[in-house]
Amino acid sequence: MATQLEIMVENDAAPWSKEDGNGYANDVVKSAFHAAGVDVVLLVVPYARCKQMVTTGKVAGCFSMSWDRAFVDKVAFSTKPLFNVRAQYFQNAGKPLAARNEAELKRGTKVGTVLGYEYPESTNRLRDQGIVFEETRSEESNLKKLAAGHIDAAILNEDAIKTSDFVVERAGVVGKVSPIFHTKAFGSYIGFSRIHRQGKWAQARFDAGYALIEKTGELQRIQDHWGLRGRLSPK
Repeated sequence: MATQLEIMVENDAAPWSKEDGNGYANDVVKSAFHAAGVDVVLLVVPYARCKQMVTTGKVAGCFSMSWDRAFVDKVAFSTKPLFNVRAQYFQNAGKPLAARNEAELKRGTKVGTVLGYEYPESTNRLRDQGIVFEETRSEESNLKKLAAGHIDAAILNEDAIKTSDFVVERAGVVGKVSPIFHTKAFGSYIGFSRIHRQGKWAQARFDAGYALIEKTGELQRIQDHWGLRGRLSPK
């Protein structure tokens, strides 16, 4: 009989993880744990809660998470990422920015980010350059604010499955915003609690199961199902 484990997953990161509990990342997680003999139950919650519960040891794991200095001594990541993303900057199509990289953003520029999301270290350092981060609960909300002229730029975390075009269309701002530049790729993982009694065990089981689905071809089957063959690492 399989051992049961509860893992939290974000509710608003389609198509990686959807509100209904489906998604590419969800499929990989369930398949890896199943291969390792673990009956995993996914609890679908807002990302801020997911992250807070794993860092305080209230749940064994949360996905999808990227590295942040706040996780030191609190969260351990899976050996391999579920996928790799990059932070894509957008501007108002009618009010283009002169900047063509993060270093060229002018002091006082208002950039829309999502509450609780992790971004590359290069992005985090922008606060020291006088860049103002305005947080909302979703990337779609930021794009709407950008289209309305309330902020100067917005950041989307994207990859081959969750493309910027997908998010822009969901936000209903096609033609009103445009991409300008993006950061280097960074990994998105399951984060396992260093405090929860099942955290270390769950990490070991996931890593073992992930290696198995890589070996058997199950991981490739999931990628093919989502149309991802050879496209998981953004350029």
